[in-house]
Amino acid sequence: MTRRLLWTMTIGCLAAGSAAAAPLRWGVGPSLLTGYQLAPVDARAPGLPQDVEDFDWGSFTAGVGGSGLIYLQPRHRLTAQLGVQFGWQSQRLSLLAGYHYALPFGPVDLLFGGRLGGATHWAQDDGSRLRVGQMPLQAETGFIYRDPWRAYEFTVHAGYDVPLAGVWTNPDDFRTPAKGGGWWRVGGEFTVWFGRFVPDKVRKDTAEGKGRRRVQEPVAPR
Repeated sequence: MTRRLLWTMTIGCLAAGSAAAAPLRWGVGPSLLTGYQLAPVDARAPGLPQDVEDFDWGSFTAGVGGSGLIYLQPRHRLTAQLGVQFGWQSQRLSLLAGYHYALPFGPVDLLFGGRLGGATHWAQDDGSRLRVGQMPLQAETGFIYRDPWRAYEFTVHAGYDVPLAGVWTNPDDFRTPAKGGGWWRVGGEFTVWFGRFVPDKVRKDTAEGKGRRRVQEPVAPR
């Protein structure tokens, strides 16, 4: 009898907690990525020719990525993204994690936050090749328009790619350690999300008691 009573109380507490908690928001989807460097790359290492300091990486890059997000609360969310971009004689691979504060206005959230992570940039110029590790640090703002099962997001960012260790290879395939590849960078992204984006609207549950509020569940599309 006691065991049955404890079991009943446990189930009741779990059900009450589930009803009180807001449904989890999450999403995954493809992203269109763009970037533009604001200053020439500065690549330096002892003993390298002078022309390496003017190594041309190209200014504009564009590419695609795979992104994911989760809302910890209606106004706080975390993101992750794996992306690849291509420019004139250059390629860039990045893995970024971010945080955004979401300010809701109906089905639209204004986003304020930033991201950091790791990246590798490859480039070639007149037979020489440079590969440099980077740590991108960027501030972001934008907006997301959401319905219960899809969302569309556009953000712009500005930041600095902190240079890490790299390797410079000359036309004769001679390799030399190099540090460089850091620059100020701006860009924009567009992402289509697929997942669960429950509206913030709540309604009073008049059938179960006065003053009780319940999150309105979305209806799955047919």
